Amino acid sequence: MIKRGTKILLTKGDTLLLQHRDNKKGLPNANLWSLIGGEIDDRESKENSICREVLEEIGLNIENPTFLNEQHDFRNGNELVSYIFEDTIEKEIEELTLGEGQEIRYFNYQDVKNIEITPIYERMIFSKLETLEGKK
Repeated sequence: MIKRGTKILLTKGDTLLLQHRDNKKGLPNANLWSLIGGEIDDRESKENSICREVLEEIGLNIENPTFLNEQHDFRNGNELVSYIFEDTIEKEIEELTLGEGQEIRYFNYQDVKNIEITPIYERMIFSKLETLEGKK
């Protein structure tokens, strides 16, 4: 079975917004930090999915996120396809509304080294932060 989802790299200056996932039994990547996003609903486009997920998870309307690429992973016999987007935001954390997860926070390159990140997105997160800080 193929499961499809969307994730987004939301940047503010040289920081990246990450979500601390819920710590629920059976939840994939529970209690880890990850990108905002989720599963694509039936008959939903990947573009509509990421806009809906961002609104649900942090209360932010985005209109034209840029599609970057897709990633493939396998878990429990299922293929997982993640469509990755990016966008910039100017909002402070206090202006966002946490709808899912334990917490949202902006991280820079140094700070992100001290947290546990969802493995499939770890390389992408570090790469984006290196680029934002001019390390690449």
